[in-house]
Amino acid sequence: MVRGVPILTGLILLANTYWIIRLPDVAARGKPGHAADDAAIKPAALKNRAFLALMTGDGVLGTNQVLLDLRHPAVPRRGDRRTARAARLAVRHRHRDGGPPPGGGRPRRRLGGAVVAGAELFQSAGHWGFMSELTDADQRAAYQGAAHIGGPLGSVWAPALLTFLAMEHGSLGWLTIAAIVVVSTLTMGPSARAAERYLARHGSAA
Repeated sequence: MVRGVPILTGLILLANTYWIIRLPDVAARGKPGHAADDAAIKPAALKNRAFLALMTGDGVLGTNQVLLDLRHPAVPRRGDRRTARAARLAVRHRHRDGGPPPGGGRPRRRLGGAVVAGAELFQSAGHWGFMSELTDADQRAAYQGAAHIGGPLGSVWAPALLTFLAMEHGSLGWLTIAAIVVVSTLTMGPSARAAERYLARHGSAA
């Protein structure tokens, strides 16, 4: 039953996409008397594909919380102590059955958690910088909406895929996760520069 939740969520998102695409074009309903105003309207934020690509990459980097959940299953969140207790018992049972001892991996787990936490802070600061410098001041709300489209595109798949890779494929899965993050990071630089050029051509200050 739980495994079907991501599939149901994906179907709902596809249905929403279908109905959004079927919405009538606002420009087609414009009145003749507003021709001058319509001519002054700049392209919508959704036409800035470079910005959408940038936000998609940013969404991939925003999946760090999934990695924290995978590496620290015993950390209680939102006061869910019973879940945390059950996770600790599962970890102890695994080690009792011949798994690796928990002591040797603790420094590495702590270091990994610190690295992920630092990356989360850096990524959050970068996100605010993108929203401040690469959005049109006269279309701020439209760009925020576009960011909320690109962000989920880069993160909605993360809980299912990253958990599958880490839990089912071990080291190879973690290397695959690292490759996904690295590739997404490398695409963000060109996307940011392309979004900046688009804003220079089509922004309100152009």
